[in-house]
Amino acid sequence: MKLKCVLILLALSSANVHAQDVPKGLEVMEIIKVAEAYRIAPDLSFDLNIAYADSANPASVIEQVTGSYKIHEGKYWGIIDSVEFLQGSQFNMAVYHADSVIVITDRQEYTSVLQLPLMDSLFRAANITDISVSNLNDSTRSLRILFNGQSPYHSYELEYNIATYRMRQVKYYLAEMAADTPGSSGVVCVTMRFSNYSENMISDDTFKESQFVYRFADEIKLQPSYEGFRLMINTRTEK
Repeated sequence: MKLKCVLILLALSSANVHAQDVPKGLEVMEIIKVAEAYRIAPDLSFDLNIAYADSANPASVIEQVTGSYKIHEGKYWGIIDSVEFLQGSQFNMAVYHADSVIVITDRQEYTSVLQLPLMDSLFRAANITDISVSNLNDSTRSLRILFNGQSPYHSYELEYNIATYRMRQVKYYLAEMAADTPGSSGVVCVTMRFSNYSENMISDDTFKESQFVYRFADEIKLQPSYEGFRLMINTRTEK
């Protein structure tokens, strides 16, 4: 699926909020606040819908997938279509059920619900020409990003709650890797909508890596229920 590569995994604190637009020069602080709102959440769950369309006709959805996320004290679990994500106490995992592959990487302080690596100053310097933040209404703020001609991204818009810094919608335009469909503009529009936020308590068992793997003699092994999966390990400690 075209959206299979859209790995969403979440990174994202509330702070005192004022009703005016964000002054120029403070836009990156808004990105940090959105990221922190998810990263430090004691318990937070929500649903997600991702729609894929050609930029020439963004209202006509070509493909869409749904998913859900759960966050608990710096850990998270999520599933988008048939791809399951997990950040536990030791590392990050992506389980590609359709392809029978499990990928393990180092645990990250910030994950990528923002979709782009906006927390990376090198990425911003190399790709972004302008960032602006404005209020859409009394409860919603919009962060807009324009990219230079060298970037595969064209534009990015994040709408989020002014009081909680929780995302409501992300829309971005991206040059398609294989734009071979007749009539395609070569640029895709990806829209991510967030809904059904809940702060109900979540069991810590949801975030245990031992659901999928275990350690034996200093090696990471697959649990018997995942026999037949291919395990790919890309961590500093396992290299």
